[in-house]
Amino acid sequence: MKPAFLVVNLVATPTRASVSRCSQEPVAARRTKPTTIFRHSGPPLPTGAQTHDAYMQEAIDEAHCAYAALEVPIGAVLVCEHGQIIARGHNQVESQCDVSAHAELVCLRRAPAERARICPACRENQSGTARPASWRLTGCTLYCTLEPCSMCLSAALLARLSGIVYGAPDVRLGAAGSWIDLLRVKHPFHDSITVQGGVRRTQCAALMRSFFRMRRTMR
Repeated sequence: MKPAFLVVNLVATPTRASVSRCSQEPVAARRTKPTTIFRHSGPPLPTGAQTHDAYMQEAIDEAHCAYAALEVPIGAVLVCEHGQIIARGHNQVESQCDVSAHAELVCLRRAPAERARICPACRENQSGTARPASWRLTGCTLYCTLEPCSMCLSAALLARLSGIVYGAPDVRLGAAGSWIDLLRVKHPFHDSITVQGGVRRTQCAALMRSFFRMRRTMR
């Protein structure tokens, strides 16, 4: 059985414009009709379908950065409960020589220090006191172009994320149901994460297909 990203008859290569947007704020994106797959269902995600598309476009822009660096083109952005992108990341496994440098983990590592700086509403607790930096990212939603692997999904659980939205499924390593379903059994201390797949699936899958086609021509 071929991986899902190899059966999409569409090629998407990174452009100068897409790479230059990697550090910009969210932009309006072309609306696509997602194929929605719910796995472990918690509270409703705090954003609508059109907003999901816009945030996913930001993750796709990060994936273009990875593509340009000859990394597997996977990108991610982390959005706080107030709608601000508080961290961005793309795959850096080859450049960092680090098997754990996946786009999702890059986001989770950057978020604690960046959250209060980027989002004023995240700086204070309900009591009005300053909120210290914390690895607990409750209320945040992770947008990633490919279904997270078991390592990244486990990290999302440990970080207490409220939601994950991904683009294309990954039948080789996807841990949200495509390869294994890490969320099939209720987690003992964090059972309120919501996972939605298929947002801008075609674009995310096409970028992967284009990358591996390019790599084959380089051999």
